[in-house]
Amino acid sequence: MRTVVAGFVVLAILSAGCGRSDFSESVKETTQGSQIATPASLNKATPKAPSFQDQRSVVRNASLALRVESVEKAEKSVTEATLALGGYVESSQSTDLDTAKPIIVMALRVPVQTFDQAVAAYERLGIRLSKSISSSDVSTQIVDMDARLQTMQAEEASLRRMLARSGSLGQTMEIQRKITEVRSTIESAAAQSKKLKQLSALSSIELRLQQTAQGAMAGHDPNWATEALAQAGASATTLYRGAFIGLLWVLVYSPIWIVVGFVARKFIRRRADVT
Repeated sequence: MRTVVAGFVVLAILSAGCGRSDFSESVKETTQGSQIATPASLNKATPKAPSFQDQRSVVRNASLALRVESVEKAEKSVTEATLALGGYVESSQSTDLDTAKPIIVMALRVPVQTFDQAVAAYERLGIRLSKSISSSDVSTQIVDMDARLQTMQAEEASLRRMLARSGSLGQTMEIQRKITEVRSTIESAAAQSKKLKQLSALSSIELRLQQTAQGAMAGHDPNWATEALAQAGASATTLYRGAFIGLLWVLVYSPIWIVVGFVARKFIRRRADVT
């Protein structure tokens, strides 16, 4: 009987040990699995914090001068490229279009994200004559302006609460005057902040397009010979007209010239006789 009981005890101990071993192995496998899965899940769940570079507000301006074969074709290409980059043409001025070297000056606005791409696209249209780029970081100014706005808005709210509790007429008028001053300052600061944000969002590019002399030759204008002949005829007409007018002046004043010449001749002869 003791032998049978001892056998049952040994079996129970062995079963408990096997169960504990299986449980430890399962816990270990689960722990390893969770350790492997945790980094991936954290990478997916944790958003990327914005860097300081992304939070900066920079005003970028550029001035570019190009020599192109045709200012009309270049202007069209510039407009298309600007619109494709999310910008727009603010203004366009042309001069000397009837000469051999017409000039077009364009004021362009493009998003700051595509500023470098826009400048590179414009440069490919011709030969660069001059180029200047400037940058100004206005991040601190915008932050200070926004903080100032919040402070003034809080002051305005406090004044309005005081106005609601004011009793006397004099106190009411004084509070109302202060509210008007604070509101004026708020609107001015808000306008400045808005302007700075707009300047940092859209960069300014001044582009000057100057046509080469070859661009105004016969291949550019099919009527160049007719226009040249007309210009030569007009120039000759002006010359002949000037000569004819001069001759008329001489004829009109000829009596005076005759008298002056006669007197001068007699004077010269008298001097000669005396000597």
